[in-house]
Amino acid sequence: MTVAVFIPTLDEADTLVSLLADLAAQVGIEPIIVVADGGSNDATTDVAQRHGIRCIAAPTGRARQMNAGRQANCVNMKIKTANTTSATAI
Repeated sequence: MTVAVFIPTLDEADTLVSLLADLAAQVGIEPIIVVADGGSNDATTDVAQRHGIRCIAAPTGRARQMNAGRQANCVNMKIKTANTTSATAI
C-alpha cells in the first residue's frame, strides 16, 4: 500500500533522521515522503535530501506546511497528522 507522508519541519535535523528510519522500517507500506520545511536554520533540508526525500520550501506554520506538501505531491487524501517526536501508526 502506498502512503503519502508529509512532514512539516522547522529545525528538525536531529529528530528527522530517526523519523525517516522509523518510516523505512514499516512493513507493507510504500511511503511517498515530502518534507515541507518552514525555513530551518539547521541541516534539516540536507538530512532529507541525503535520504532521498523530496524537500520543499513552505511558509512557516504547520497547516501551511501540510497544505504545501499536499499540493506538491498532487494527491487527494485524508490527512492524519503526527508530530516528529511521536507518530501514530495507522
